[in-house]
Amino acid sequence: MDAQDLTVECRRMYMKGHGVEHIAFVKKIPESDIRDMLGIQTVVIKQKISNPKKPSKMKNQQRSITDAQREKVIELKNQGYTHREIKKRVKISLASIDRIVNKRPSRAKTVKKASQISKPTAKQVHVNQKSRRSKFSLFWGAIEIVKEA
Repeated sequence: MDAQDLTVECRRMYMKGHGVEHIAFVKKIPESDIRDMLGIQTVVIKQKISNPKKPSKMKNQQRSITDAQREKVIELKNQGYTHREIKKRVKISLASIDRIVNKRPSRAKTVKKASQISKPTAKQVHVNQKSRRSKFSLFWGAIEIVKEA
């Protein structure tokens, strides 16, 4: 059997679903020769081994913006760059750039406490002095009560 016939037989076996190891066992040829005949490259898969000492980063972990980044944003804005151009250079979000440029606090600092939330109040408005009618507005104007005295 010449080399060309052997190559054809190995290709037929491979196309039928036989593995390289099986073909090498049946034909009594080293696997490397079979791979060369079939034109198959050996791929080495490296497994990523996690380092137990290094803590894994949380998926939604927030990074704080450094003072150097803030200064760079203000400097670039003063030079006339757009927010998108600044985003590409400084690598922070558009919302963060907008807060820095417009001098607004971050969302975490603007959360209101329960005591700071406005509460509905009754506001008395005199409609007509002669008829002594009073108009009350409740729930930010959603309900109005007119009282005649």
